[in-house]
Amino acid sequence: MEDSSEKSERGRPSIYGPGFKSWLQKNFGRLGHRAQQNVYYAFQAWNWIKDDPACSWLIEGGPGEWKRKTLLMELGRFPDQESAMVAAVLVSKQQPRVRDGALWLRRLRLALAGNEPRMAATVEDVAATLISAIDQCIQQYPQTDWTTVLQAIEAVVASIKEEEVRQAG
Repeated sequence: MEDSSEKSERGRPSIYGPGFKSWLQKNFGRLGHRAQQNVYYAFQAWNWIKDDPACSWLIEGGPGEWKRKTLLMELGRFPDQESAMVAAVLVSKQQPRVRDGALWLRRLRLALAGNEPRMAATVEDVAATLISAIDQCIQQYPQTDWTTVLQAIEAVVASIKEEEVRQAG
């Protein structure tokens, strides 16, 4: 029988060593696993781009206090320094809002890996999303009857048709 001290850890293997984890705790306090990964990726990107003046917009504020750390987190997830550098220079030239830049970087990274995300939902995707929303509504308001749900769906259909007409005209 296996001793409890010999059991392997569950889940994905760590992306960084124990030294970095102790440094994180010392400098950032107690962070959850995902937050630790995000800091790691941001520092990885910073390390890749810190010496390139074309990327200075991304690293304003200095290590750990960056104004655009979300973009650095996305850049740090790139598979290699070369593709991250190209993306960093492009983002620095465009200077998008952080939200837009992060979305663009994520899509670029996935496309480079051959995992380009779908940009349009299928009928099944939309139906599943609507069913999930209805389920949540019924859980929140348990006395809701099905007539009310059907009337709400009809109101949504009418709103969509009005929007279609408005966009066409």
